[in-house]
Amino acid sequence: MKTTSKIVAAGLAVALAGAVIAGRDRMWMLVAGPADLGHVDFATLEPPASPNHFLACPKGYCRLAHADMVSPIFKTSAAQLQLTARRAWAAEPRLQRVSGSLATLSDRYVERTAIMRFPDTISVRFIDLGGGAATLAIYSRSQIGYSDLGVNKARVMHWLSLLIYAQTVSLRLNSAVYLPFAQNSLIDFDQYWRRVQEFPYGNLLVKVDID
Repeated sequence: MKTTSKIVAAGLAVALAGAVIAGRDRMWMLVAGPADLGHVDFATLEPPASPNHFLACPKGYCRLAHADMVSPIFKTSAAQLQLTARRAWAAEPRLQRVSGSLATLSDRYVERTAIMRFPDTISVRFIDLGGGAATLAIYSRSQIGYSDLGVNKARVMHWLSLLIYAQTVSLRLNSAVYLPFAQNSLIDFDQYWRRVQEFPYGNLLVKVDID
């Protein structure tokens, strides 16, 4: 009898939690509209003036937008990079891929914050550069609030870290200096990027070798 009561109580708790979450999601939809902010054309993208977004883009690809950082370059094809990214990001909490196409090399995700379940939309485009190299553009933006307190920047940096970690990594500066990362730990990409940009070398090229 006690066991049955515990099972019923646990079931009610799960149902209540689900109702609370569903109610919160519905509330934000009524307040701000659908959680998915829709397709982004990176070539014509013009981010708003509000500081609630973050854009990583290859040089010259986002023609009308000032990228917050230049995207890394990977030694692989865009198609393979997309598949690797899907695997690398699949375990992220509260994340849903709402749209995706292997034909157009593009994916779109909605990720919600842990407590308030604010929805953020992340658009990703994978780009072939030729010569066995590829890169990607990522635009993460919040639906609710003027400022995001750095959430979108942290997300993009974390996703790039996961993507780099998913493969064997070496960094090349001016085709001369190689800085291999340990494969048993995630990269503090934000800290590393700030440090690298202080170097008197030219462009940073992230090479990811696939077995």
